[in-house]
Parts: sequence; structure tokens; C-alpha cells
Amino acid sequence: MDDLTRAGVSGSAENMTPERIAQLRADPNTQVYDIVTDPIERVLPMSEVRENINEARRLFHHHRRAHPTWDDERIREAILATSDEMRSFGTHSHRRIFERVTNRETTQAIFTLLERGIATQMLVESGEITADLARASMSRDVLSYEEKRQGGDRAQSR
Repeated sequence: MDDLTRAGVSGSAENMTPERIAQLRADPNTQVYDIVTDPIERVLPMSEVRENINEARRLFHHHRRAHPTWDDERIREAILATSDEMRSFGTHSHRRIFERVTNRETTQAIFTLLERGIATQMLVESGEITADLARASMSRDVLSYEEKRQGGDRAQSR
């Protein structure tokens, strides 16, 4: 639960017309926030994302063998120091993926989902399938994973 929810603040996010925003701002009981995002230098093609993931994994395994006393965070620091591109990938553009693929607790099922997601996005980028079809495909994969995971949890708790 976040701080706003604990404080009894509720809300929603939606795209609005300038007229609707002006209407909401006129209401003293409403706070409208403008979302500000960091500028994107460039969108990485999925082939480059895959290359960065593979390099991060290669380096992760190398450092685990070379430095058995290092924890995952120390290994991540070493990987991020290898290049400006890897630092940007691991701290800005794909931070969550980087953290997941450089974590010894990540399961093979998660790697499989990630690989399927990358392959699906590459098909979108090449024009072979639509983004809507890709979302439907990934939704099916994620739901299947979740169903298996919950089934495994239930089986273990018996």
C-alpha cells in the first residue's frame, strides 16, 4: 500500500482533453497532476535489448564464478561499469529487466516468458504481427505461467 492510499487519497489515471483538465482543476476537491517523464534518447530495437540481456547474463555468470563471495548487487555494479551502454540499459531504459536477469533467484519460467516477449516484440517490429496480437499472445503466456505457479503453490501447501 502506498502513502497516498494509507492517507485515504484515491485517484485514477486517464488521458483527458484540455477542457476536461480545466474543469477538474476548477474543482477545489480535485488535484490534477501532470506526468513528466525523462526524455527518451532513442527506442532500442528488441534485437539490441536481447544483445544487452545476453551480455548482462554472460557477465553475471562470469562474476559469480570469479567472485563467489559477491552478492547480486555487487555483481550488478561490476556489470554496469563495463560500458556506458550497459549503464544506460541497466539503470534507465531497461532497469527492471536488467535487475531480473542479474538475479540468481530468477526462475527458468521467468526467463522463458522474457524470451517469448522479446521474440513477440521482434515480430511486431518486423511487421509480421500487430501490437494487438502481440499483447494477446503475451497475456495468454502470462496467464498460463500464473496458473501453473499458483497450482504449484497449492500443491506444495497440501
